[in-house]
Order: sequence, then C-alpha cells, then structure tokens
Amino acid sequence: TGRLIVTTTIQTVAKVCSRGNGYVHNMEALDNKHSKELLEAVLGESPVLVRSSTSIMNRCGGHPNALLTMANYLQSKDRITKSVCEKLCSKLGFCMEQENSFKELQKVLMSTYKSLPKGFPNLKTCLLYICVFPNGCNIRRSRLIRRWSAEGYVKHDHSRSALVVAEDNFNKLVEQSTIWPIDTSKDANVKTCRAYSIFHEFLLYMSMSAKFITSFDNKDRRDYRHLLIQNTSNSKSGDDEEKSRAHSLTISGNAGEAVGYFAKCQLLRVLDLEECKDLEDRHLDDIHKLWHLKYLSVG
Repeated sequence: TGRLIVTTTIQTVAKVCSRGNGYVHNMEALDNKHSKELLEAVLGESPVLVRSSTSIMNRCGGHPNALLTMANYLQSKDRITKSVCEKLCSKLGFCMEQENSFKELQKVLMSTYKSLPKGFPNLKTCLLYICVFPNGCNIRRSRLIRRWSAEGYVKHDHSRSALVVAEDNFNKLVEQSTIWPIDTSKDANVKTCRAYSIFHEFLLYMSMSAKFITSFDNKDRRDYRHLLIQNTSNSKSGDDEEKSRAHSLTISGNAGEAVGYFAKCQLLRVLDLEECKDLEDRHLDDIHKLWHLKYLSVG
C-alpha cells in the first residue's frame, strides 16, 4: 500500500486530506534546546554565541528556516561579535528586506502574507494590525476583534454585526496558520493568540515602511496611523505644539510621562493602557477630550 503526504498551512485543507484513514500531524516549533543545537551546528560553539543565542532564538521563535537563515548570515561575517548579533536582532526586519542571505526567508513570509483569501475584506490589514502588540505578547481574542471593530477594519451589513465579521476574520487567520493559538476554550474556540515571532518582525517592518505602525521613539511618529509605546527611553510626551494623526495608541511596560501623549492624538479611536505599569489617575485627566474614542482599556 502506498502513502500520500500532503503539507499545508491551511487547516481546512489538512482536515479534508485526512478523511478516512488519514492523520493530521501538526508541526511544532523547535524548543530552545534544539534551536541552540541548530545554531551551533552551523556556527560552532563560541562564547559570543552563548551570550547572544537567547535573543536570536527569541526572534526566530523556533522557526527552523529563520534559525538557519540567521546562522548563515552571521557565518558570512568576518567575526561574530556581540554588536553584530545585537544589530541583527534589533534590525531584523531591515535585514530581511535588504540582505541577500534573507531573500529566501522573505519569499516564504511574503507568500504567506499574499496568499490570504480575498473573500475577507481588510484581512491583510487585520493581520498587520497585530503588530501594535509587542512581539511575544499573548493577545486575547476579544481584545483584538473589538479593536478591529473600533478601527473600522471590518466591513459589516444589516445581517451581521461588526464583531461577528471580526470573529470570522480572526478564525480565518488562525485557519491560515498566520497567528498561533495559545489557549483554547472547551468548545475549541481560540481564547488567546500571538503572531509567530519571525513573521511578527516581517509584518512590523512592512507596517513601518508603509507608515502604518511605529514606536514612540520614532521622531516622525506624528505621521503614523498606529503608535506603540513600550518601555520607552523617551519619557517626555512630546512638544507642546505636536499633533498626531494616530488612530490608536497602545502602551505597555513603563512609559513615564509619555503615558499622557494620547492628549496630542485628537483622532484617537483606540486607547489601550491595559499593559501599562505606571498609569496614574492624573494621566487620564484629559481623556474626555478624545471625541472619536471607541475603545478604551485601562486594565
């Protein structure tokens, strides 16, 4: 008897192919032990690699192709130093766009992005929007779909509400294996998810290049649609005359006085302070001035 093996990232295809006596094997990411062994198999053991391997593995998220690509890139350097590893991890999106070593990986990630079904309006925008959350952040389904709805990124009609359409978009992204289910309920609904680490880096660079998402440390932040503040080194909330066109502001970690930057975002629809660690009552004094606000979370 013969056997037919089909590989796919689409869960519905896997289920159809496994009808009868078939079996679906879900591939898992490499754990840290095997990720480190893969890096060492290409680069050998070195004190620098031992110190930098954790940050490299965090960026790759156990993705074998990403690990091999980063290892081959480092191998092409004259010396593997701490600064070379740090620069790679901090500018991974740029490297995927510019460095020849990353061309094949970029093709794989771009193919995943472009292959999203066209029957779901704004599905690609909904996927890019996940990058407003920090890489590695577990995102609640309800939090995400409510934000999509508040942003106007889901098209609905009289027969279905915006939240129902957003739910369909979420399920489609899970089905396409573009987001990773972390926790599921008893009825198999995904409760929390995250973007695959290497895919998150790729999507974030695309978003920044299109002036869709950026961090608070970017001096041109006022021109971007969505703003992320995460443990910022810039504690000031900006110039007094500064006005931002941001429609969403997401703050996590310690932000200092930058917490109050939302007052400069008069077009703000979404203000998410759920993960902010140094939020105080005084920071919310001017929140009544946000006339366009549709979603607020203060944790």
